[in-house]
Amino acid sequence: MRFLPVVVAAAVTLGVTAGASWPALLGPAAALAGAGWAATVWVWRKGHGPWLVPLAGSTLALVGTVLGATAMQRALAPSLVALLEVHDVLPAGASRGASPIRLEGRLAADAAPSAQAVLLRVDVGRVWLGPCACPTAAAGRILASVGGAAAASAMGDWRAGRTVVLTATLRRPRSARNEGAPDAAIELARRRTVLMASVKSALVVEVVARGGWGSEVAAEIRVRARRGIARAAGPATEAAGVGTAVLIGDRAGLSAPLEERLQRAGTFHVIAISGGNIALWAMGTLWVTGRLTRRRPVALAATALALVAYAAVVGGGASVLRATGMALVGIATQWLDQRGAAVNVLALTAAALVVADPIVVFDIGFWLTTAATAGLVVGLPAPTAGESRTRAWMRALLLTSVWAEAALLPIVASVFQQVTPAGVVLSAVAIPAMAVVQLAALGAVLADAAVPLLLAPCGVVLHLATSVVTESARVVDAVPWLSWRVPPPSPLAVALYAASIAAWLWARRVAADTRAAGLTRRVTRVAAPAMALWIAVSPATLLPRAPGELRVSVLDVGQGDAVLVHFPNGRRMLVDAGGASTEGRDLGGRVIGPTLRARGLRRLDYLVVTHADGDHIGGAATLVREFRPAEVWVGVPVADDAATARLREAARAVGASWRQVVRGEGVHVDGVR
Repeated sequence: MRFLPVVVAAAVTLGVTAGASWPALLGPAAALAGAGWAATVWVWRKGHGPWLVPLAGSTLALVGTVLGATAMQRALAPSLVALLEVHDVLPAGASRGASPIRLEGRLAADAAPSAQAVLLRVDVGRVWLGPCACPTAAAGRILASVGGAAAASAMGDWRAGRTVVLTATLRRPRSARNEGAPDAAIELARRRTVLMASVKSALVVEVVARGGWGSEVAAEIRVRARRGIARAAGPATEAAGVGTAVLIGDRAGLSAPLEERLQRAGTFHVIAISGGNIALWAMGTLWVTGRLTRRRPVALAATALALVAYAAVVGGGASVLRATGMALVGIATQWLDQRGAAVNVLALTAAALVVADPIVVFDIGFWLTTAATAGLVVGLPAPTAGESRTRAWMRALLLTSVWAEAALLPIVASVFQQVTPAGVVLSAVAIPAMAVVQLAALGAVLADAAVPLLLAPCGVVLHLATSVVTESARVVDAVPWLSWRVPPPSPLAVALYAASIAAWLWARRVAADTRAAGLTRRVTRVAAPAMALWIAVSPATLLPRAPGELRVSVLDVGQGDAVLVHFPNGRRMLVDAGGASTEGRDLGGRVIGPTLRARGLRRLDYLVVTHADGDHIGGAATLVREFRPAEVWVGVPVADDAATARLREAARAVGASWRQVVRGEGVHVDGVR
């Protein structure tokens, strides 16, 4: 089979995803995998060819299910949690530990600043427990928030690979118990983190050992990169944040509004290190080494080493490993003078990552970059005789953008609950600009180290290229209908969409001259667009549903209130929009919005804000912009209140009437007062 690696990779990845999503499948999947393996061997020895491939594929999927379920069970219940429960430091069922404890562990990443603290990801190795306060071995990752004024100045010493001892109060992640809201414990486990921790001050965090020479060199390079980019573009600027994210994968300098704007525009993937960055790095290295030596094997070997070093410096995340692995496989095929379909290389690389680390199937960066790269590989058109280079380049850019957006559609709709047709055009603008950002950021780092006079020109280029990436995303603000929110599509809809695309590609490229291929092409030409439209529009939510009775739902928003009233005739009222803003992300967009979409709601008839405290009005402006209520009611007035002013502006923008209500006023809706 020409694309057998794709089939193998798909079977393994789907199995791992199923097992990690439902760990309880471990026992049945293990039994079926054993039976499937025995059946596959029997079919192969008997020579029953037509049954071999589907049986082997099913067996590989079951093996993947075992791998995924095992990895998820280990991630949810590491030895650290079990040890804390046994010693009643964090009793089973308790949300928070009673008192601080001492822990020792290795930093999994450089310290990252947040709005009110510094965040440390610590792979715990030992804890001090019991009456004797004796050190006991344990394993598990915690996300520690270090408060106090001294934390910012101590960040430079908290580098990935170093061992720290800290005193912290541990707590379990808290989930909002609403439809559409993810389980926080599972979400953290998918990021290999099991517990949260609070550290009062940097004074109780001590670096007791440095990392190995490799991790120390990589950390020093990251420090110099941040410093050089900040000197060129200015500290805490948007250009510095984007440049640092694109060059070394550190997104700590990106503001929440900027990330949300890029997500709405469908161009968030360009600031994540992925295939484009790795390809640019590889081409640059190959060009330089090619000028230094005429021996191609030497140039290829030097490029491979440069790619491995770059992956080590930027941290080796899932998308980086996928892109680097694909590049290394490509270099190996060039070295051996072999030719293979790029999609096969991509599939084998992705499958190898999934087998090595099954939890990677829940890394959104992995899926975004893999899907976008697959779209680019599939959509790259063959050269046309007599076509000018400029026209060929423009055609390739447009087709690859369309295919990349088609591949990203179910992922973006599922994760971000959003569809952005503008991404097709905006990606064609943002991707070349991203390449310029990467080169300018690299130039700033080199200039800071060797020729400081070049910092200013690098900064100018960095600002201009960054503005192209960020300002192009404002198109969706000017033309809101280019981006809209949708409920997460069902797994069945996503599966049918993927199957129709795969069938169309099979009929077009593998079996183009057969009768079955012709029929498949005709069917999928209708099925693929139909499923894309189903995911993008969610037609089941277009017509309001009348429950026929009064329903009142109190939503879980932590601190604050949010009450959804569903009237018998289908009208909807939301009373308060809970949640003071945290790090620029309000609960209106993070919790209440997904809950309303999960219930199939597209509009509100009334939005009521009882008073202007942050835990009642915090998410209101966001919800008004998306759900466009006909009326906005406000209760206790607060003079010169910024949140009220934002809400009034949002109401004016969507044409909602503004109503200051007082005691005794009300409305009658279908017999309900």
